[in-house]
Amino acid sequence: MYWLTLPLALFLSWRLPEPLSAPILRGTALQRSGQHDAILDQLLFRRWHNDLGSGSIAHQALVCLELTAFLQRFALTIERDSPIQATQAQPGSHADKMAQFIVAHYAEPLSIAVIAASVGLHPHYAMQLFRDAYGMSLLAYLTQYRVAHAQQLLATSDESVLTVGLAAGFGSASRFYGAFKAACGMSPAAYRASLKAGPQIVPIIPA
Repeated sequence: MYWLTLPLALFLSWRLPEPLSAPILRGTALQRSGQHDAILDQLLFRRWHNDLGSGSIAHQALVCLELTAFLQRFALTIERDSPIQATQAQPGSHADKMAQFIVAHYAEPLSIAVIAASVGLHPHYAMQLFRDAYGMSLLAYLTQYRVAHAQQLLATSDESVLTVGLAAGFGSASRFYGAFKAACGMSPAAYRASLKAGPQIVPIIPA
C-alpha cells in the first residue's frame, strides 16, 4: 500500500475538473475499480516513490506532471465509479444530513440552532451526534469547509481577499482573516502569494 499526501494548495493550483475536485473538497472519497488500473497504479506509485526519494529536483517535477495527468484521467472515470463517504457517518443519517446542509448553505449565516433545526434535532443532541460521526464540532466543520472554499477561490480566481472571504460565508474581514490564519498558518494574501512561488514537494509515504 502507498499513501500519497498532496498539499491542498498544490491540489487547488492545478485547477482539476470539478467532478474530481468538488467531491474531495466536500470530504468524499473516490475510488476506481478494475484490476488493470490497480496494476498500473502500483507501478506508478513505486516509480513516484523512487523519484521523490532520489532528491532530484528534476525527478520531483516529473512526479508533479505525471500526478496531474493521473488525476485528470481519473476525473474522466468518476461518472462510472461510485463515491464513498470518507467519514463514519452513514448515508442518510442525521449527521450526514447536517454535513450536506452545511455544504449546501455554507455561504449563508449559519448557527448550531439553524443546522440542528434542518434535521429536527435539539442543538445539544445534534452537536453530540455530529461529533461522534465526524470527530469534530459542527462549527469546526463549517469553518473548515468555508476555509477550504476560500482556498479554492484564492487559487482559481482574481477576486479580492475580502470578496473571497464574504463568498466563503465569513461575515466580516476579521473573522475571515482569523479563521484562515488559524487553519493555514498564514494570511489569505500570503497564501495566494505562496501559490505562485513554484511547485511544492509531494511526499509519498509507503505503508
